[in-house]
Amino acid sequence: MATVHAAMVTGRRYTGVEAQAAGLVDAVVAHEAVLPSTVARAQAPAGKAGPTIASIKETV
Repeated sequence: MATVHAAMVTGRRYTGVEAQAAGLVDAVVAHEAVLPSTVARAQAPAGKAGPTIASIKETV
């Protein structure tokens, strides 16, 4: 959390590798892999959205 706070208040910029090493990001990919990687990472939890929302609605 200290790294995030320092980045916000100082405006320090990180490379992708530095950000990953500091725990600010989960993954670093090449520029041309950003969209395919994002889509692949989003597909896993996307299937859970319907049941999760239904459960929340039932609970509330």
